[in-house]
Amino acid sequence: MILGTILLIGPFTTATFDPRRSQTIVPNSILSSPPGSSPFDYLVVILMENKGFNSINGNAAYLNQLASSYSLATRYTAVDHPSLPNYLALSGADTFGCGGYDGAPNSNSCTSTAWLSQNIIDRIESAGLTWKGYMESMPSNCYNQDSGNYVVRHDPFVYYNDIVTNQARCNRIVPATASTDVELINDLGSTSTASNFMWLTPNLCNDMHDCSVAIGDNYLSQVVPKILRSNIFQMQKAALLITFDEGTATSPSDLVYTVWAGPVVKRGYQSAVAYSHYSVARTIESAWNLPTLTTNDASATAMTEFFTSPQQSALQASFSMSGNNVRTALGITFTGTANGGTPPYFYNWNFGEGNTGIGSSIVHAYQAGGNFIATLTVTDTVGGTATFSQTVTVVSSGAESPIVPIPILYLAVGGITVGLLVLALVALKRRGPRNGS
Repeated sequence: MILGTILLIGPFTTATFDPRRSQTIVPNSILSSPPGSSPFDYLVVILMENKGFNSINGNAAYLNQLASSYSLATRYTAVDHPSLPNYLALSGADTFGCGGYDGAPNSNSCTSTAWLSQNIIDRIESAGLTWKGYMESMPSNCYNQDSGNYVVRHDPFVYYNDIVTNQARCNRIVPATASTDVELINDLGSTSTASNFMWLTPNLCNDMHDCSVAIGDNYLSQVVPKILRSNIFQMQKAALLITFDEGTATSPSDLVYTVWAGPVVKRGYQSAVAYSHYSVARTIESAWNLPTLTTNDASATAMTEFFTSPQQSALQASFSMSGNNVRTALGITFTGTANGGTPPYFYNWNFGEGNTGIGSSIVHAYQAGGNFIATLTVTDTVGGTATFSQTVTVVSSGAESPIVPIPILYLAVGGITVGLLVLALVALKRRGPRNGS
């Protein structure tokens, strides 16, 4: 990869802000809300670096656990090499011919094409929604040159003229404190500070570009839980996307590890559907009813399968019993029911005295008298859970059963059944000796 900033003299110039140019004022708060049917109202994207799918799968403990808990796309591919064309594909739905190039904004023919092109920020703002870019180790807002662990090619927004030459937009590309990203975390604390679309570029070490998978994975293990515990992710429809810019193969086989997480994302889910960086723009456009940018995103598959349906009702569980106040050693039939969530359902029972069971219907016999709390936990296919409990009263075997009277006791002797009328015997026993006897 080209690590230095390339400056060419001639028709191409690096980006600068010109206060004399007309500016579009960008709102600091949400002007309108995403459509009610949108799977998410807030989206955070974290872009990692230079690792193919197999370099991460089984080798990044935290990211692998996150994928197992939420959703993993197993056939998501980068679109080109090196980094820059992939960042442009994610933000502008095109590489603009920058395959093989990693230079500065507006510094050659391909970046000058991108410079004058529409981008996903234009689409987001046109709907009255907000955005913000957080760049670790960037010296100042909207910085468009390499500096230490910040490289401009990992900041796609400064490659577009209508962003860089607009001060209000430039002010939305902000430095982030390396490793803690406190700026993003703080903004996620409230709907008044969070943007609908938030992009985080870790620095060259945390994104695994210059440092190991273990270091990058540890970084994610510190930052991602803070994102998922934030007010926005606890109280709003929010999604987190973590992916990598490129691996080492050739598109469309340059598979990179891509994880969706958050409250609106399916749990324990994997998909082998083919996706690419163009699918990210298509997903945003589909969710927020935005026009497409190019034929690339228009023909890409939106990643909507990873989200729970907004119309889906909450998972609920309940159960009935064949009887209560039963004697020990007599089996009770527990029948569970579930609705809502995403079927099929899985039923797990705890009978309150140390024994458990599985299945929608199960027979259980208590071995001692007492009151026990039986609990059913239902899990749906995306990991949602619901519980329901009832008290079971069990009478000791030596006591009379209040609900199962047995008037006749049958004894099997040598294959001959003799019926003894219990009530009659009790009556005879209670009769005293006859007068005069």
